[in-house]
Amino acid sequence: MGGGGEQALVKSAFKQSVRKVLGEDGSKALEFHMKKVLKKDPYDLLCEDPRRFYEGLQPLFGNKATAFLKVVVATLMKDQGVSGLDAETVVKLMIEGSGREFFILIYRSRRRPGE
Repeated sequence: MGGGGEQALVKSAFKQSVRKVLGEDGSKALEFHMKKVLKKDPYDLLCEDPRRFYEGLQPLFGNKATAFLKVVVATLMKDQGVSGLDAETVVKLMIEGSGREFFILIYRSRRRPGE
């Protein structure tokens, strides 16, 4: 991903979406688990290697990791005003390891204040 501004926005947007889906306590538990499994801040890893982020979800969610990620991505897309893609396609790209392009799209197409 490009500069720090893009990564900071993506991390913040994704974290907000996880909190919306899991609530404050659930998101904190997920972050704790992910840091333990991945040995790194999960949101940094999300920006660097979306597939590894997904793999970090699997021990906690099992075969529901994909469904969880789809809900989070759909929430993020709605909140950020991203259109032209669906959550299923984005998650597929993340799992295949080419999801970073989506995060650049989030940065470039997000709603501006007052829109």
